[in-house]
Amino acid sequence: MSATRAERQKRRFSQLLVESICESVPFAEWILNFIEMTTSIRRDEIAEKPELFAKELEKLLGEGARIVTREIVENLYGKLGIELDEIDDQDLPRYIRYASSVYLERAEKGETR
Repeated sequence: MSATRAERQKRRFSQLLVESICESVPFAEWILNFIEMTTSIRRDEIAEKPELFAKELEKLLGEGARIVTREIVENLYGKLGIELDEIDDQDLPRYIRYASSVYLERAEKGETR
């Protein structure tokens, strides 16, 4: 059974998010692998479970998670062409959910690649 268009678009957003994470942090693969090994979160589920990802990122990096959050958000929003004024570096899940909604809305209109 083939994936629906909506499922494909959700997977594509998830890929863009993981790409943004990897491009934002030099040791992102290590972070993602560690989180996958020690929690129930897989990298392809981060877009669906941003609260859990943010919580694990903070547990792993402490205050450093704030810097990483800023970089991830800036990179993801840049990829999607979403304007970003200020970043509340403690609210990664909100940024991910907003980016996802914008991406999926544009995809529905045929405005994404």
